[in-house]
Amino acid sequence: RAAGVEGAGEAGAPIVITVAGLERQKDYPTLLRAMAALRALGPSRSGGAPEPQLLCVGEGPLEPSLRALAVELGLEDRVRFLGYRTDIDRLLQSADVFALTSRWEGLSKALLEAMSFGLPCVATAVEGTEDVIEHEQSGLLVPPGDPEAVARALRRILNDPALARRLGEGARARVRAFDAPLRARELDHIYRLLLDAPQPQAARAPAEAPVSPEPQSVSVIMSVRNGAAYLAEALESVYSQSRPPEEIVVVDDGSSDETPEILERFAARSAPRKRGEAAGVPELRVIRRGSIGRGAALNLAWQSARGEFIANLDADDVFFAGKLEAQLALFQSHPKLDLVATASQYFRLLSDLEAPGDGGERDNAPLRDPAALGDPAALRDLAALLPRYNPVNHSSVMLRCSLLERLGGYDASRRRQLDYELWIRAAVAGADLRFLDRPYTGKRLHAAQSFETRDHLRYVLSSFRLQLWAVGELQHGSGRQASGPRAAAARARLYLLAALRVAYRLLPGGVRRRLAGTKERLLRGSPPDSATNV
Repeated sequence: RAAGVEGAGEAGAPIVITVAGLERQKDYPTLLRAMAALRALGPSRSGGAPEPQLLCVGEGPLEPSLRALAVELGLEDRVRFLGYRTDIDRLLQSADVFALTSRWEGLSKALLEAMSFGLPCVATAVEGTEDVIEHEQSGLLVPPGDPEAVARALRRILNDPALARRLGEGARARVRAFDAPLRARELDHIYRLLLDAPQPQAARAPAEAPVSPEPQSVSVIMSVRNGAAYLAEALESVYSQSRPPEEIVVVDDGSSDETPEILERFAARSAPRKRGEAAGVPELRVIRRGSIGRGAALNLAWQSARGEFIANLDADDVFFAGKLEAQLALFQSHPKLDLVATASQYFRLLSDLEAPGDGGERDNAPLRDPAALGDPAALRDLAALLPRYNPVNHSSVMLRCSLLERLGGYDASRRRQLDYELWIRAAVAGADLRFLDRPYTGKRLHAAQSFETRDHLRYVLSSFRLQLWAVGELQHGSGRQASGPRAAAARARLYLLAALRVAYRLLPGGVRRRLAGTKERLLRGSPPDSATNV
């Protein structure tokens, strides 16, 4: 049918169509990967028939990243992004299969419309869609986030005309149950029955009753590869939060150690939540895609998350008590914020953080005092700090998922400092980024980190390039750059600072730690032998 749709590719090619906004909820990456998997399943039964084409009808903020993914998967000749269209009826009539791979749904009008045209449908088994499609009768349901399952369902329909015809007829019959005039008549009948019945005395709520704010949902995301040494401590710090997240989404990036077993043990703690027995326990979802790289794994994690807010946790770091609660309170009291990072305490052993004395106890009680929440000294402009250095530990950040959507996520082509690059890109785009100078996160130091290994030089040079970029773009904060002699002098000082930081980082580790210890003692005003460095 492709000949009937402009830009649909080779004439005679089967057409898979989806009508959905290019946004996270609709999970286009799963559908694109399903089209790639469809090719891997081999040719269809029709022998030399052209490969299926995918028509994506809709527009949204993820279009650039989705186009890039299509190219990465080798689908540029098989996927067409048609944008906003007014001829959807004609497009549906020209298609062979309708696909909807949403992570969640209400009642999808696009799905109902496709069914009304007698199109066989493949859709994810999520609440809302499961109420519409009867599996194997009026369509095929597949697990959400499973490209291989979507590909197998599409292949079944494309290879079996009798099945396609039966499902299409079932879809047309099923959609009549959602017919608006019929529903209106049934509702009218219910109202008439209620009006004829005795009416109970209505309880009147007090006029001054406050309206509760809409609850905010948080997803903690993590990418991990061979993180068994510290993974349990990291996850335990999430489960022990005073305000736990709704879910933890972990992408296992090709682990070959005991990481999968540890994840299974923690996932078992989510089982009561699924049965409705433990609402305070976050759901742990594990995604395994082999070795795809840290940037791609982080993008897969946040794109699979359901929360309004995203908090990353590196598999070797920990959250301190009250972290998520404090950051959510800041977002609630400052609705225009896009990102909140906190200070971090560096450590090597978890017991180091719990040792008393030395003035090192953590002051991390949840922020509930409105005066403290609005204190300018406690909440600094992060963009103004980025030209000097990266003050942010990745695990300390909570940000709106909508910000990641606007930016297209992490730069998956980078091998290091994906976080610093993302903060700079967000600041250049004018996002409101704030830094809370209180330690709510523990950053673990160990020998396997890139700034401690033979990758150290590349790490230093990468930092230098990013800092130069930040100096050029962000001397005065988010999206702001000044001109004139004084501004030029300030930039020159920042460029010099960047060069000095390179020289400092190239010193041997022991020398750097000694210098850092001296600086800390001077700041504290303590005698030379009274403090130790973690």
